[in-house]
Amino acid sequence: MIWILLSFLFYGGHFSIFPTVTAKLYGVQTGSKVYSIVFTGFACTTIIGVVLSKVIIPMFEGSGAYHLIFYI
Repeated sequence: MIWILLSFLFYGGHFSIFPTVTAKLYGVQTGSKVYSIVFTGFACTTIIGVVLSKVIIPMFEGSGAYHLIFYI
C-alpha cells in the first residue's frame, strides 16, 4: 500500500518530465509531435481502464474481480 501511495504521489511528475525526455530523444521539432501522442495516451488509457473495469467486474463478481483489475 505504501508503494502504491508513493507512485501516485509522483504521478504528477510525468507531465513535467515527458516533454524534456521526448525533446532529448527525438529533437525539439519532432519531440513536440511525439509528446502530443504520449499526452493523448494518458487519456486513452484512462478510457480503456474504465471500459475494462465495466466489463471485468460483472464477469468475475464473486471471485476477486477487483484484484484482477488491480493486477492488469
